[in-house]
Amino acid sequence: MPLRVVSLTQQQQQSKNNSTRPNKSVRFGNTTVRQFERMLGDHPCAEGGAPLSMSPKHVSEQQNSVDVYEGKRADSRRPYAEMKIPLETRVIILKEALTPTKEWDQVEDEIKTIQKSRTVVVNML
Repeated sequence: MPLRVVSLTQQQQQSKNNSTRPNKSVRFGNTTVRQFERMLGDHPCAEGGAPLSMSPKHVSEQQNSVDVYEGKRADSRRPYAEMKIPLETRVIILKEALTPTKEWDQVEDEIKTIQKSRTVVVNML
């Protein structure tokens, strides 16, 4: 199929430039920041030990405008590597949450099984 080139006459170009375009804008309302309790999780990518997860129950809620929220968090952004919670810290959090160690063991066993099956699949590729 041949390439078709269309050129506008000067009058058509002027008409196109003068046409009214709808104003497009974006507005943001307030942000709601909720803090959740932490609990024993089930994510298989936890490195050693049991993973953490958020509880469905939130413990606090704070509303702010987007500008206030962004102003507060501008200096608190952390690199991805700092967001990983070390095993020792996860153990402390789970103990504070009174999580039975029997549940830890069960979750850790499930995670090891999933990780092994993933390794087998990756090796087959």
